[in-house]
Parts: sequence; C-alpha cells; structure tokens
Amino acid sequence: MRYKGWNKTRSQHAIDEMAGAGRQTSAAIKAVVLGGMILAANWLRQNCWRDGVVVTIAPALYAIGVTAMYERQYYIAAGFYVASIVYGASKIMRWEDAKGDVGTLQRRIASGLVIMSAAVVFSLSYWWIDHTKAQREMDSRSVTVPLNKDSESKSEVFLNPGEHPCELMTIMPIPLDKHTTWISEQLMPPTCDDDSAHSTVVKGVTVAFDNRGSSTDHNIRVKMVFGNSWVKSVKCDARIDILEGPEGREVSGGLYLVARELFPDEGHSCHADFVNRVEAPTVQSWLDRFGSVKGASDLYNTIDVYTHRINFGVLERVTGGPRPYRRTMTINPK
Repeated sequence: MRYKGWNKTRSQHAIDEMAGAGRQTSAAIKAVVLGGMILAANWLRQNCWRDGVVVTIAPALYAIGVTAMYERQYYIAAGFYVASIVYGASKIMRWEDAKGDVGTLQRRIASGLVIMSAAVVFSLSYWWIDHTKAQREMDSRSVTVPLNKDSESKSEVFLNPGEHPCELMTIMPIPLDKHTTWISEQLMPPTCDDDSAHSTVVKGVTVAFDNRGSSTDHNIRVKMVFGNSWVKSVKCDARIDILEGPEGREVSGGLYLVARELFPDEGHSCHADFVNRVEAPTVQSWLDRFGSVKGASDLYNTIDVYTHRINFGVLERVTGGPRPYRRTMTINPK
C-alpha cells in the first residue's frame, strides 16, 4: 500500500510538471503573438501613409472585399470596400494638404473632388454587390411545384427590375408527389413570351439529380447522346462526375454523368453547352430527334428522365409581392 501511494504521488508530480510546462508554453505563445501585433500596429502607425504601403494595402483590402462578396458575405465585403476607399482617399487628401504652394481654396476644391470620387467608387461597388447578390439569387432559385409528366404545370416567379429569366434563370422543377430519386433534363435557355429569339432554339441542357426519397442513394447515373449537336463544354457541381464528355478543346457527342452519393433532399446539377444550335420548337420535337432518356442508381434499376422546357409569360408589375415584377412560369413536358 505504501509503494502504491508513493508511486501515485510521483505520477501526480509529473502531471503537475507537464501542466505547468503547458501553461508556460501557452503564455509564451500569447506573449509572442501579442508582441507581434504590437510591432505590426506600431509599424503601420509609422508607415501607413507611405506611398508604397497605401498602393499595396488599399487594393488588398478591396480584393478581400471582392472575395467576401463572391462568398456571399455581402456586409463584410461592403466593410472592406469602405476601408479601402477611405484609406486611399485619405492618402490623396493628405498628399494635397502637404502641398505648401497651393491655396486654401484649391485644396478645398481638390478635397471635394476626392470625396466625390470616393462616393462614386463606393456607389459602383455597392451596385456590384447588389447585382452579384441578385444574380446569385437568380442562379440558385428553385421552384417546388406538383408536376404531371403528361401535361404542363404552372407556377409564378417574382423578379427584380432588370432580371430576365431567359438569360439568367435556371429553375429545376422538384416534384411534390415523387418520393424517389429524380433526374430531370431541362432544355436551355427557357423561352419567354416577349422574347421570340429563344422560342425554338436549344443551346444546351441542364441535367439535375435530386433525391426525393428517405434513404441515401448511390451512383445515380444517366447517359445522353446528342449526335451532331456536339457538346462544347459542361460544368457540374463538385458532387457529380463526368465519365464521358468534352475534354479541353475536344468536343463530345454525348454525356455520361454520375452522382456518386445523394442524401435525402439533396440535389445537384450539370449544364452542357452545344456547339450547334438545335431547332426544337417543342419538347416532343426534341424527343423525336434524340429519344427519351433513362437513368439508374443503386436503389432503382430504371429512372425515367423528365425532359422539359420552361416558358415565362409576359412581365407584370405587382404590389405586395416579394419582388416588384412577376412572370407566369409554365413547365412544358411536350
């Protein structure tokens, strides 16, 4: 019993020594970090108005803002834009104030021009944020509607001023009455009643994979052959593999896509652009030319691919909606 007690005490001393060493190391790291921050702050305070520092830091701050904007951190982006613009404008104003041979009136005029220029730059930056945010909303917008494979389905889409769904919007319909893995093929671009340029021409397809079931599905796959309408390029979400498709400058006559794993309520998509435009006034004319497509997965031996095209009605002004304009959306399977 005495030996065990002595051994426990010695172990406890070792643990205490290790804990003490850890605390000392942590304190040393904190001291080094704090010292580095103080040195950096002192260096910036002494050198922040030098030309080389301003020319480096101001664009860097703006670049960080751009990165934040494309990561959907819009308030952070605006903050970095303001910091960059104010920093650069302040340097220019200090430079003007340093001119001893310039009169007070001229300095005031120069300062006013600098302030106006900074306001214009920030206004353009804010417009850029707003435009990017609106376009991201358009690109990621989805509509959940009950679909009938043999007849058209209607819904509504609300838009901001200047948004044109035929150019910007990809809406993949998600069925409410399906509880299985779902593959859809959308003929692109959508058609609009007030834009006849896109009424009959198909420039590409968007293929979507959605898991509407309650179990994880694997190896959801579909192969499409387009023949003479060669596939020029294809862009897919990271979760989808392209087993057959264009490589570099080489075009492909078809696509073979595989979603390796889809969790319940998870969906991903690919968009393919064609080299040649295809005249297809209706979905049925498309199917008559290229045929219907079937997919498969580990859970389902056969998956019917829902081929469709979306049409948007004329633009209508609305009050009380989530956005000031509205178009009727029709999903046409034929």
